[in-house]
Amino acid sequence: MRHMGSAGVRDGARRFAALALAVVLWTAALACLATALLRVAGVDVGYPLTVLIAVTPYVGAAALLVGVVAFVARRRAPALLALAAFGLVAVAVVPRQVSGSSDVAGMEVRVLSLNLEFGRADPRAVIDLIERERPDVVSLQEIDAPAAEALERGGIDELLAHSERNVSAGAGGTAIWSTHPLEPLPGVAPAILDEPQARALIRLPGGARLDTTAVHVRPPVHASWTPRWIDGLAALPPASRQPTTFSLLAGDFNATLDHAQLRDVIDRGYVDAADADGAGLAPTWPVGSVYPPVTIDHLLVSERAGVSGYGTASVDGTDHRAVFATLTLPDTGAGD
Repeated sequence: MRHMGSAGVRDGARRFAALALAVVLWTAALACLATALLRVAGVDVGYPLTVLIAVTPYVGAAALLVGVVAFVARRRAPALLALAAFGLVAVAVVPRQVSGSSDVAGMEVRVLSLNLEFGRADPRAVIDLIERERPDVVSLQEIDAPAAEALERGGIDELLAHSERNVSAGAGGTAIWSTHPLEPLPGVAPAILDEPQARALIRLPGGARLDTTAVHVRPPVHASWTPRWIDGLAALPPASRQPTTFSLLAGDFNATLDHAQLRDVIDRGYVDAADADGAGLAPTWPVGSVYPPVTIDHLLVSERAGVSGYGTASVDGTDHRAVFATLTLPDTGAGD
């Protein structure tokens, strides 16, 4: 009798474990599939969906793991659901790791962007990065007056003689530095803390021009902030259609390529430099955090341009990685 009782307990425990595993697998598979379907449908306009969509690549990895575990556990239905979710995510995500930039002949322009995190980035590290990468155009976000002064003391104006600055306290400051002459343009709003995003028309050798915006829109991490995030992305200028003018949006978009709102911006005549160079999954934020890193800093350039040499770099003092790339602007025939 005692033996029969022990066998019954073990059998009950096995049944409970099997039921618990089934519940976990079904729940995980359905959650992954729901997220994948939301990504495909472009449904991310409200918090917390905006945050969930940002981690779409991780959802794909989780779906693959759930599918494998479910197959091993002989739970075919949740396995098929999870693998379907993985397939949907893979179709959207995997191409970012494949270079799709066509060969373009023309003038090369090096561009670099960095969020200084409330101006706390080490100015010496920023200057060292600029000296190493030798960009022609630099976009900085979250730059306040002390940070701008520290960069000046470090010699940024000797490296990039022309600038358009909208420095401010907190996260609202943006600035553009260039080795080439520039003409200030009206700033783009709305943005972080209602400060307009710096914008300038950079006059390049040979007669071409680069319409550049230092992008920093409000993050969609709160229900009351998400509408401003949507408005901020929607307000970004479309790529110029003028033959002699190219457009560059460089900065912290607080959006990944899985957000429909950012894809809408790209559809207005841009290409994402990281995506074009096969580095679209290279994370840019947050550095040194327990949160999963995502790609929210971007260089969007007119789709007529070529892209090569995309990269990222850590900078002491900021939780963002710098992003940089070489753009090739086709000859416009404008002359000097």
